[in-house]
Amino acid sequence: MCARAAAARADAIVTVGYGRLAFVAQHVSRLLRLPLITFFHDWWPDLVVGLTPRLRKLLDANFRRLASRSDLIFPVTRALSDELGGHHNSVILPPIPASVTSSAAGESSVLASKSKRNNQVLVYAGMLSGTYGKLLRGLAHESLAEKSGNWSLRLYGPVDDWSEAEQLFLEKSGIYCGSLRQGRELDLALGSADALLVVMDFEPRNSRRVRTSFPSKLLDYARFGKPLVTWAPEHSFAVQFSREKQLGLVMTDKSPTQFWKNLNAAASESVVCIQ
Repeated sequence: MCARAAAARADAIVTVGYGRLAFVAQHVSRLLRLPLITFFHDWWPDLVVGLTPRLRKLLDANFRRLASRSDLIFPVTRALSDELGGHHNSVILPPIPASVTSSAAGESSVLASKSKRNNQVLVYAGMLSGTYGKLLRGLAHESLAEKSGNWSLRLYGPVDDWSEAEQLFLEKSGIYCGSLRQGRELDLALGSADALLVVMDFEPRNSRRVRTSFPSKLLDYARFGKPLVTWAPEHSFAVQFSREKQLGLVMTDKSPTQFWKNLNAAASESVVCIQ
């Protein structure tokens, strides 16, 4: 990397604070005496599994050092910037969403207007494994127990740690709809929904990452002009942003039963605008 950067007569080294290569970039910038520009999308150390408390503390310190030795940093939230140590040259840069194709937007709008469905459709597209998968499977089973009222849930995403039996069951129930890549098919699925779901982790051990990260779905979903339903802990950035921007309904209770109860109550009071 040093030789290539030197040969290219680089003016700066740019990296993302994710994985070991970020620290390599930090080392190269010092060797070549070039400015280091670092993008911080998440608190990466909290995503590394299997660390002892001592190693996690060390990785946290190295992560903050990466920020302090950068000449310019681009964190996604103010909370992340503060957690990194309050860099003197920090510019908050939220995630940049992909643009929806005009044909997909128009087609999804036609599909939604022509459909004669009895239930409103709540759509989630994204991570369906780990703690997120556990939360969403709980939400799915509650909906099948007729707790969802006039709402139907649809889930899109990879299900790496689901059992084959559960995947098949939720497929047959019409809730799990497979994994769609970014593009026209996913745009159609999101655009035909009545509301879109944003979920954040409720596990206490992940509270720092939840507090400092900017869920890209908040912006990816916004391009469809649909009400958002944010299901996340009170301390999360997602909840603060959704309330501040009045994006739709915010729910901070972890209970799936309470989720459906609140959503039905909000819909009946027109807090979430349907049709």
